Formats: sequence, structure tokens, C-alpha cells
Amino acid sequence: MKIERISAYGLDLPFTEGAYRCRNRTEDGFASTIVEIETDVGLTGWGEIAPLGAFYSEAFAGGIRAGLAVLAPELLGADPREPDRLSRVMDAAMAGQYDVKTPLDMALWDLVGKAAGLPLAECLGGRYGTDVALYRSVSQDEPAAMCDSARRHLGAGYRRLQVKVGGDPIRDAEALAAIAAEAGPDVTLFCDANGAWASYQALRFLAATREIDYVLEQPCAGYEDCLAVRRACARPFVLDESLDGLDALLRIRADGAADDGPPDDEGDSGPHGRGAGGVRRDRSDAQVADRFPRTRLELQPERHIQLRCRRRIFTDAKNAGAKRRNASYLRPTERQHRDRHHRRQETTAGQCHAFRPGRRSRRQEDCPVRTDTRRRANVTGQNRCKF
Repeated sequence: MKIERISAYGLDLPFTEGAYRCRNRTEDGFASTIVEIETDVGLTGWGEIAPLGAFYSEAFAGGIRAGLAVLAPELLGADPREPDRLSRVMDAAMAGQYDVKTPLDMALWDLVGKAAGLPLAECLGGRYGTDVALYRSVSQDEPAAMCDSARRHLGAGYRRLQVKVGGDPIRDAEALAAIAAEAGPDVTLFCDANGAWASYQALRFLAATREIDYVLEQPCAGYEDCLAVRRACARPFVLDESLDGLDALLRIRADGAADDGPPDDEGDSGPHGRGAGGVRRDRSDAQVADRFPRTRLELQPERHIQLRCRRRIFTDAKNAGAKRRNASYLRPTERQHRDRHHRRQETTAGQCHAFRPGRRSRRQEDCPVRTDTRRRANVTGQNRCKF
């Protein structure tokens, strides 16, 4: 199977409820870019990316479409059933720019599933449940208008609402109080500032809403500011924009910067992922996340979540064992042993022979340099080899 033709289409998707406001910016809809990959056997794969304006993330429609004109020729004539290899081809042709690669990667995986005659979920390892709990966002507005919007969503059957905040903390607190009274205790509320607040504004919002049950999401743009708010927050805490790669994921977990996700499919808290990169990078991050206990980390299966990761982590026992066996490169060299021994001779009154390979003397038993150093090196090697 070979790729014969790649086409890109632009499509404006206006919001059904009118202008949408978050992070104190307003957009009328998504600017979608749809990619079609045609093959010589008649199969067609489809992919899409639809960024929210140009203010929310690095992705924007004009840059994506210009980048596709550069990347698409690199894939012509290739076998679309090799998405991992073609992802590296795209990385070699264009540094970064994962938003440009995302629709191409999706279309390639679409062809993988169609060629195998299987749903893509089964090609990627299987389904986790039969459905996904969705939520609706309540756009930034006056408190009365936000409450009306929440009422419509609740009437449509949604039991999870994401309330957009990030403006004046006191007015946002008034809007949240009205929505919480309308929703009742059985509805999960998120308050998402999209990083629009400074830390002191987020703390004011926390103080004004201490009687309301909700999940706080990405109050500040900077990670350190979010961490400071997290330490003062008594509610479940979610990070979204801060989680833009595997390094950030590991740091968030080590710092305790986001709350644990539940072991079931509720997904009410925990770190969310954001960005672009397609199926391959989502799958890579998910494999790393699976090594954490499920009660400690949950990735949210929501439509706007896409994790990216360029690093390949080997998680199988065979490779990990090979790493441990090859950990000798961490041990000090013979010259380092001699240098350490000579320094010890200068500062102690006792005598101790320098280490010589293949030779052992009686006095070496009195010198702990080689034994102690090897023990420390082995411990270091074991620590380095754990993923």
C-alpha cells in the first residue's frame, strides 16, 4: 500500500450558542483543518485539528496549513501502515510544530485501522469502557447569563459543567455560587481559569468560594504560581495547560501539583494533557503513565486532550534487565581508583597499595577504596536503570 495523494481542507465551525469567551478572549468558532490521505488500493484516511483561535495555544490555522504544504510531500509514496516510522520522517523534515503533524498522524492511524479491518481502538490495545462522560463549558459572561447557560446544559442531560473563570475573582465567585445553586450536589463543577489569573487573584477566588464544592483547574499560566496556589487549595486541583509533555507529567506527579484521579472512569480530577502531536505521542505518554499506580494518576479521556512526547521509554522487562547488566559504565575507572587512593595516602598515616588490575596484595584488604566505590557504583547503576 502506498500513499498517492494528500489533500487539506479548511472548514470554519461556528459555535451554536454564539461567541465563546475564555481567558478573557472571545472566539466565534473553531478554524478546522481536515487532511485526507488517499492510497493506491482505494483506502482513504482522515485526520483533523481545530485550534481555538490563536491565543489559546501555539497552534493556529494559518500556520498549520502552511506547514502541511511542507510536510505532505515527505509522505508521498510511503506505506501508511508504518505511522511510527513516518512520524520520524516528519520530525526529521520539520522540527517541532506538532500541530502541523497531528492531522497527518491521525489520518495515518485511520488507514492502519482500515487496512486491518479493525476499529482503531482495538489496534491500539483495546477499549476502556463503552462510553465517556462528557461535560459542557459555561463561557465567561455576566453571572446571570452564565447561570442561564448552565441551566440549558443541565436540561440537556449534562452532569459535569466547566465554568470558565479568570476575570475578576469576586464576580467569578458570584457566578459560580449561582451555578452551584442551580446544579445541586449531584453535578460536578470545574472552575477553569485557563491560566488567566495571577496567584493572588486565584487565592482571592478560593477565599470567596470556600463554601462551594468544585474542582479548580489551571488558575495561573506559570507552573510555579499554580504550585503555590495548589498548596493553599483545599479542593481537587487540575492542571491542563501546564501539562504539555512527558517531563511536565513527571514533574507534576513528583511535586504533588495535581490531585489523584479516581480508579474508575469518572475522571473528576488529576492532571489533564494539552497540546498536539497525534496518536503516536498520546500512546507513548499513556504507556509511561500506565507504570504509575492507577490510584495515583489518571489521564482524562476528553476530546480536547492530546499528550505529546518525543522520548521513547522502554518498559519491557527484557530491556530493563539489559540496562542493569550494562550499568558498568557507571563504575569508576582504574585511574579514578588510583587518584582516590593517592589522595587518601596523603591524608592518612597508614599505608595502602594502589589498585592494580589482576593483582591483589595482603595490604589491599586494609584499603576500602575499591570495595566501597564499587558498592556505591552498583547502587547508582540500579537507581539509574529504573523507569
